[in-house]
Amino acid sequence: MDFLVWLIDDSERNWVLDDNGKNAPVLQTSLIWAEYQQTLSQVSSAMLLFQQALDAGRVCFATRPNQTQSRIIRGLISQNRKDRVVLGAAANSGSKWLVTNDFDDFDDFTRAACQSKLNVTITDALRPS
Repeated sequence: MDFLVWLIDDSERNWVLDDNGKNAPVLQTSLIWAEYQQTLSQVSSAMLLFQQALDAGRVCFATRPNQTQSRIIRGLISQNRKDRVVLGAAANSGSKWLVTNDFDDFDDFTRAACQSKLNVTITDALRPS
């Protein structure tokens, strides 16, 4: 919950989704949005905060990774397509910053490699900086 408060506490912070549609980005083509819908209750704090960010124009879409980025991402996270999508969105976000508590796919080694190869900083939601 501390992370959610931190997120809304600064009007410059945006929620980034992936752009996997064939036309202009929309929620319905985002794999990250689909995962939110599958895993979060519609009345959870996270989902309500997302809706607030969406209503305030603080949700944006990152472009798809280019071929070089995609190759690097596949090398870093070979097994989990959803996590590759998340990392691709972070790599093409304005801040190049990813907040996740997934230590299985984003262990310390992978986090360091993401920083050096993609310039993506990965931190956990318990200690955003």
